[in-house]
Amino acid sequence: MKKLSKSTLRWYIGTKSLMPIVEIRRRFGIDGDEVTVLEDERGKLYVGLPAHAAQALEELRQAGKIGYEESVDFHARVLIGAYVILRQRNEQPRSEQEEAEPKPEPEAQPLHAA
Repeated sequence: MKKLSKSTLRWYIGTKSLMPIVEIRRRFGIDGDEVTVLEDERGKLYVGLPAHAAQALEELRQAGKIGYEESVDFHARVLIGAYVILRQRNEQPRSEQEEAEPKPEPEAQPLHAA
């Protein structure tokens, strides 16, 4: 049984193309049937993990290191797995890219005299 930290969680998720929540529970010896409700920009997200593990996943997602796979079988958003987001070495996460890139100025349209 491994100690759950963001770095070990990120590494473990990276060992498969999609890491199911049940595998995360098994790897880190998480017993019981705790469910944590996270709130993000899209609303509530139900995660079948205790609060500390669910929060570690959310911090990794906010940092742009992982993405979520949600179930399509429920009306509520239910997390069923996570995957690593791969990027180039010098590539920034999307939110940092948007801040760093200057927004193009709209082109001025010439006025035609009628």
